[in-house]
Amino acid sequence: MYRDALDIDPQYAEARHNLAFVLEKAGRLEDAILEYRKVLVAHPRSAKTKSNLASALQRNGALDEALALFQECLELGPHSCEAHFVLGNAFQEKGLLSEAMSQFQSALSLNPNFVKPYINMSSILTHQGEFVKAIEACNKALVIEPQSTKALNNLGIALEQSGQIDKALLTYRRVLEISPGTAKLYLNLGRALHTSGNMPQAIVALKKATQLDDKFVEAHELLGLFLYVDNQVEAAIAQLRIALQLRPHDEDIKAALNLAITRRTLDCRN
Repeated sequence: MYRDALDIDPQYAEARHNLAFVLEKAGRLEDAILEYRKVLVAHPRSAKTKSNLASALQRNGALDEALALFQECLELGPHSCEAHFVLGNAFQEKGLLSEAMSQFQSALSLNPNFVKPYINMSSILTHQGEFVKAIEACNKALVIEPQSTKALNNLGIALEQSGQIDKALLTYRRVLEISPGTAKLYLNLGRALHTSGNMPQAIVALKKATQLDDKFVEAHELLGLFLYVDNQVEAAIAQLRIALQLRPHDEDIKAALNLAITRRTLDCRN
């Protein structure tokens, strides 16, 4: 439909923008970026197009150009909480955490009920070891949006890393009730169960993660390690081989697999 409109009028910016958006959603990032650039040639001050182009560039790994465009968007709309958020998100991905926090706080000053900055702030605070503040940020997000799986997951991670394992387990189970088909949540649950000393249930959780996503490298790797520790060496080797097939150059997985194979050889000799 959008290409038909462009065939009639190649300068039809709205159709070209919509085409770019569809291409981006389909994962055709290079094609989407090309179309967004064509729109900007005709409409260089379009904040919407700049933002969408920046998002596509960020997804495609061109983070520096994305950051520059997000900053231009903020100059065009300095009172947009979304503009502050997306710039902060790009700063966070770049590893510029203080700059990211500043943008998230600016977004919240414009809209205190904006959930996404609280979620991103909680990730940064957990990374920095500021667990009390991270938990506070998650709880603020959950007051606004009680069913937010991202806020609940981040809360579970902050509780787990701060040593509050029982609370973390309750939180992970709560988020799994909301989103039972998310493999990453079972990985987090399995890790916390292992920390609590419940290896059998940790293995069950990780098996569920690999069933939900058979390309989930981290789940196969961690399941292999847990099976190894649980003396299920053959099963451990099988999981580590899958992980290595998915990520052939990972030295940690190679080392774990070699260790498991060596142990199997020694067990056979004995």
